[in-house]
Amino acid sequence: MPRGASWLLALQIGARLGTFVLNQVLVRTASPAVFGAANVQLELVLSTVLALSREGTRAVMLRRQDALRRGDPMLHNLALVPVWIGSVLSVVVGWAYVAYLAPAALWAQSGAAVPVSVALYGLGAWLELLAEPLHTRALGLDAYVSIRVAMEAGGLAAKAVVTAVLLQPACLAAMQRCVAAYVALSPAAGALLAFAWGRVAYGAMVLLVGAVRLRGHARRWWWPTRAAAVWGDAPTRALLRVTTGQAALKLVLTEGEKLAAARLTSLEEQGAYALASNYGSLVARMLFQPLEESVRLRLSQGGEAATWMSTLLRLHVLFGTGLVALAPPVAAPFLRLVAGPAWAHAAPILGMYCWYVPVLGVNGVVEAFVQSVAPARVLRVYSYVLMASSAVMVGVLASPVAEARMVVANIASLSVRALASSAYVGYVSRRLWDGLLPHGWVWGVLVACGAIVRAYPAWWGVCAAACVAAVVVGERRALAQALWML
Repeated sequence: MPRGASWLLALQIGARLGTFVLNQVLVRTASPAVFGAANVQLELVLSTVLALSREGTRAVMLRRQDALRRGDPMLHNLALVPVWIGSVLSVVVGWAYVAYLAPAALWAQSGAAVPVSVALYGLGAWLELLAEPLHTRALGLDAYVSIRVAMEAGGLAAKAVVTAVLLQPACLAAMQRCVAAYVALSPAAGALLAFAWGRVAYGAMVLLVGAVRLRGHARRWWWPTRAAAVWGDAPTRALLRVTTGQAALKLVLTEGEKLAAARLTSLEEQGAYALASNYGSLVARMLFQPLEESVRLRLSQGGEAATWMSTLLRLHVLFGTGLVALAPPVAAPFLRLVAGPAWAHAAPILGMYCWYVPVLGVNGVVEAFVQSVAPARVLRVYSYVLMASSAVMVGVLASPVAEARMVVANIASLSVRALASSAYVGYVSRRLWDGLLPHGWVWGVLVACGAIVRAYPAWWGVCAAACVAAVVVGERRALAQALWML
């Protein structure tokens, strides 16, 4: 496991902040409808291809890290399976979406750009899957977390830069001139193509960074070996069937939820949700993603996983309480400042998303525990939990909730999964819940500051400083342990 906490955290923060700055160009250039179409509708195609191709294999690889370090030829061949499957799925899923699933509002807005954009998203997915053998090779190295962060950070930066450049009026006009002889391209259609080319840039950069970082380890990693069967031995095949089946179930449920959201909400509302997701989870992704990656790897190896999980859950509770206390009252002025008046309707969604972040974080930790250590029979039972959570989400989407219903639906759905995973965590090891809540006086400061800010918004700066000081003083041990976890 990596111990360079300072540079790893700096890399993560720098990449996220750089992408955040570039994303402001996208938010101020693209309309809410185009932003929603790219980040909800076309991401559906991408996530379908990626989930069906690689998620089951990744779950198996996570439990076979010792064999990866030994260079097991069976796992070498298994790492190539997502590339082969993804090559077919990129075409099949893209065709199915264009022919049957693309909503009428998307066709009316972008016209002929829809099939081209879907094809580009499929190409981006295939490039990302081509880097999957490199990801598997990195999983067997001590530098795995830093390599993965570098690949994702490079991809995010490339995606943001390419999309931001192509969204400029001169580039949009150039695209319109290039295709004018074949089809009339509206400004909205050109903007959708800009997002699609950004996704291609993401996949290409992930592949490039992975190849560069693993240039001394990745020879012949795109070629199968005859020293072992492709699908592995019987235990590996049994685990692969369970993990792939659960990945497929998650995909069906998740994409079904997205389709329900697409049918029950407008493109503008979907764009507002995508914007709230980008802003609301920014700090959480920067601070907690390296920690969660470290804990996930430790869970598959044993060791100090119980202590680390307890610390990470405590930090999520702290961060979530502070976010709920301080962020919702300033959601509207924050959006006016960073996104512009066109996104004023997203303020209630962003405010509600602050309640979603702590649920998202806690579920990420406890669900990682289930996925990493639970036997196959427990994973099969957990499939029913996923179906129940999906039903809850669709039920909330169909209810007469006026504002932020996409966020409320996600909170309700994820809470079902978090509670079920927490029950299994408590069954396996009750001591994981020891020390979950912060010190009483720290909790009191956070709650009191939240009440003050809602009554006197002008005191926001003072309350924020008081919350930070209380956490640093009262939770210094947990913070220090979090740095050590890296």
